[in-house]
Amino acid sequence: MIVELNAKYENGRIVQYDRILIPNDTSVIERYKFDYLDNKIIIKKTDNKQISWETTIIKLDKKGNWIDKVVDYNDPKCVLAGIRTYSRFRHDKYEIKYKYDKLGNWIQSYSVTKFWRYKRDKREIKYN
Repeated sequence: MIVELNAKYENGRIVQYDRILIPNDTSVIERYKFDYLDNKIIIKKTDNKQISWETTIIKLDKKGNWIDKVVDYNDPKCVLAGIRTYSRFRHDKYEIKYKYDKLGNWIQSYSVTKFWRYKRDKREIKYN
């Protein structure tokens, strides 16, 4: 179970919240902070025990659709999906790119690392 608490809002947007994973170690509290720019959202995650931290950058098109998501694990000990994308002395980073149909609905997403590109999700939308 995940408990999210201490949410703070500014101008109708969430700017920060805390998260606890239960029944895991309830003494570890993750904190998420949001920065909103013109065409991107930057989410920084830390925790009170400094076990891990990451930065997520979500790029948006003019309609507000996600077109790109980059997750940067600023922890050299972190391993993504059982592989290390960079050397053990550098942090891991991956990116998710989105492809949209002519009406602006996403139909494919790709996960991209330094060494590979891999199709993550695909969906078909039927219009009447």
